[in-house]
Amino acid sequence: MNNNRKIEYEVVPHRKLKHVHVFVTDINRCGVHMHNEFEVFAVIAGKGSAYVNGKSISLCPGSVLIFNSNETHGIEGVGGSVTAVVMQISGSFMQDYFPQLHNTVFEENEVCSEATEEKTKKLWRCLVSAARNYIEAEERYELRCASDVCRLLDHLMAKMPFSIISENDYQARRNISQRMSRIVSHIDANYQFPIRLSEVAETEGITSTHLSHFFSHNFGMSFQNYLNNIRFEHALRLIDNSAMSIADVAAASGFSDTKYMTRICVERFHCKPRELREKMASGKIPSIGGESTADERSLTDTQSMEALEGFINKFMI
Repeated sequence: MNNNRKIEYEVVPHRKLKHVHVFVTDINRCGVHMHNEFEVFAVIAGKGSAYVNGKSISLCPGSVLIFNSNETHGIEGVGGSVTAVVMQISGSFMQDYFPQLHNTVFEENEVCSEATEEKTKKLWRCLVSAARNYIEAEERYELRCASDVCRLLDHLMAKMPFSIISENDYQARRNISQRMSRIVSHIDANYQFPIRLSEVAETEGITSTHLSHFFSHNFGMSFQNYLNNIRFEHALRLIDNSAMSIADVAAASGFSDTKYMTRICVERFHCKPRELREKMASGKIPSIGGESTADERSLTDTQSMEALEGFINKFMI
């Protein structure tokens, strides 16, 4: 996956059930992000890749991944979009009966990579049942959804390695995610101006060396590469949607020299910025800029049920 998007902190809505959110989504690209909830991501159509913990995982119909609380992850379709059932579960779910869920960390992300066909089908039956009950929201669906989520978590914990970490370790992980969010927010607000690693380190009360290691370990790239990528994302919008000169685009995006922007453009698109603008204008490559680009969309209830039924008929009967 192209790991050059800014990391976003997502606030998960719990519209129907406290601690649980279920939906069916269609994704071309979902930027790298994180949130407090566990997330089960189950592919029902399409192919793609997931980015998590500095590695790329291939996705196809039947793939199931789990992302831990505050674990950075992103999705990108290959040759089209990826359609998936997504279940997001708060660590406070079943707090009175299984409080250790709050401190549970799964040690692997791929759920079905080594599972038997029968175990895989059991897992999918829980997912499909939860999605159906949640979407249809018929009488007493709350009880059925809670039951589905409990059975799903039981299946996951029975077949996947996990750890129950201490509260101190949990807070340490949370502190890391909060620091990542602060750094991202600072860069996002100031990328058009000179930003030095030492300045960001000072705002965090740590040394430049510490921040450099922190960045490489948690973002999967150096501080400067991340900053240049954020600047280039801004430059792409200007290249596509403005008449500014290439030199002015570079300056407005925070690059001290046009050659740095040109180098990234050649690495990513195998052409210089001026040539890229001509290709965009002629329609030879998809437009990149603009607010209307739909990289991810939630399906309607009707579309969600149709997608689920299609998967069931093809893979579960």
